[in-house]
Amino acid sequence: ALHSGEGRIKNYLLEVRLNEQEAPLVIELDRSISRYNLHYIATYTLRHKADGRVLLNETTRLAGSYDALESDFATYTAREKTRQLVMKELARKIALKLATTLKNNS
Repeated sequence: ALHSGEGRIKNYLLEVRLNEQEAPLVIELDRSISRYNLHYIATYTLRHKADGRVLLNETTRLAGSYDALESDFATYTAREKTRQLVMKELARKIALKLATTLKNNS
């Protein structure tokens, strides 16, 4: 989608910091945890390479949840699937914000 502007993209530097936190969401009467939340905070800055001028400085937050299952492998698989889905959505949101910023600054 950015093919026509590929040369321009080399003029920018994107810095991303990602924080992931996992927290119990559902605690049963027997004190076992049956569902977890994964919270993500991405802080990113887009700068001009030449002079370091900041074009965009944003924070995006997303969360996803998964069930803790009887099998450790099934729980691991559920966690990883949730992580992948949230990361894809986070990437989509960041890409959209970057595209809008670059378009407005061209």
